[in-house]
Amino acid sequence: MTVQTLFTENAAFRKLPPQAQKVMRFAAQNGSISTREAFIDLDIGQGSLTKKVTQIGRAGFRVVRERRQHPVTGRQYTRYFFHDGVLEGAAA
Repeated sequence: MTVQTLFTENAAFRKLPPQAQKVMRFAAQNGSISTREAFIDLDIGQGSLTKKVTQIGRAGFRVVRERRQHPVTGRQYTRYFFHDGVLEGAAA
């Protein structure tokens, strides 16, 4: 079963706003998402990503936030992972 099929069959996913769906698709295809990836790849700003992550959590998906430190710059950032019984296998 493809990632796209998993999304189209998930009622909670279909109720999300379009940008939150974009974030979920990106995270499913890449394993997770960071603010930098959202900004560069999806044209979604930091505050907007936080809002989308909140919407995803309220829709019933488990949101895992992992604080990391960039190996070169030393800056702290958050990487987001989303899990659901149906979608968890999609990130692999």
